[in-house]
Amino acid sequence: MLVKNAPGSSTMIAGIGLGVVGMLLLAWSPSPWFFLGGMIVFSIGEMTAHPKYFSYIGQIAPEDKKATYMGYSFLYGIIGSSVGGIAGDGCMRGWWIA
Repeated sequence: MLVKNAPGSSTMIAGIGLGVVGMLLLAWSPSPWFFLGGMIVFSIGEMTAHPKYFSYIGQIAPEDKKATYMGYSFLYGIIGSSVGGIAGDGCMRGWWIA
């Protein structure tokens, strides 16, 4: 609701920035409260950036290729889920050093 009429690129940059700050808080959390704060900040950043990402993709795509662009915009999730599961399993079992 707050970012509905904001321009796409600056809203995405702000959301990604909040996400990075949230992840840093998660990584360096000395207490559970910092960890909880990091999760909240990361969630707000993700809720800010993610919808504008798809809106931005729809705006920059040519009219006859919008569906193709939107389909390819989901590849990061597919690749991340595939590679992340295998890499995470390898790290947990000690197959390689991360």
